[in-house]
Amino acid sequence: MKLDFWLVLAIFHFISFNLFYSLIHNDILNENDNIITNIQEIPRMNKQSNQSFQQQTTISTISIDRANLRQPQILNIDASAARLNGYIIINKNRTIELNSEQESINMSPYLFRGENIIEISGTYSPQNSRITIEFSGSGNQITQENSGSGILKHTLIINVY
Repeated sequence: MKLDFWLVLAIFHFISFNLFYSLIHNDILNENDNIITNIQEIPRMNKQSNQSFQQQTTISTISIDRANLRQPQILNIDASAARLNGYIIINKNRTIELNSEQESINMSPYLFRGENIIEISGTYSPQNSRITIEFSGSGNQITQENSGSGILKHTLIINVY
């Protein structure tokens, strides 16, 4: 029951954030967009230099006990077969630059009680490379792989209770 509440709350926040973000940036969502509830993928059609490409945002949600923040909660980003350039925004104010093949960040110092939103964005080449995002610690692990578009857009929602 408690997990269902957090999942619904996370989905609500994600949808609200993306609608607000779209309005600010004048993005128009394609009518054929869909949301998958487990890991939501929201395709958007954008135009650049008269060519269209698909940009994909994925979301992962995890809940952890506040006592576990005494231990490392590690965010790993592996782009070993690609050149990755981008950034991580933690709770809309802390930015970490991504410009190497692998990043490993202890997220514990950046997390607080409640909802924490970690936005991972960037570009990678070659486009058919695979980027792996993994969050692990205190017996929890989430892994997400991206490939094929050359654009990385992932949101990790960490609920600390």
